[in-house]
Amino acid sequence: MSILKDSMEKLVSAANKNPDKQFVMPLVGLGHGEGNPAEIIPIIADALKKTNNLKLILPGEDVTLGRQG
Repeated sequence: MSILKDSMEKLVSAANKNPDKQFVMPLVGLGHGEGNPAEIIPIIADALKKTNNLKLILPGEDVTLGRQG
């Protein structure tokens, strides 16, 4: 999780330094079942609260998040 937290901090910093630009990101860490949504989503939510120009793209309804089986 520390890599994700560090990456999100860098992204927030870049977004805050460039308020005239929009930053768009996918729902990171969950696409291939490698992450736990209960751990990852709060990190992403915290980043989104820290800047107005960071936008999250959510997957469609047919996408499964997190580990399976």
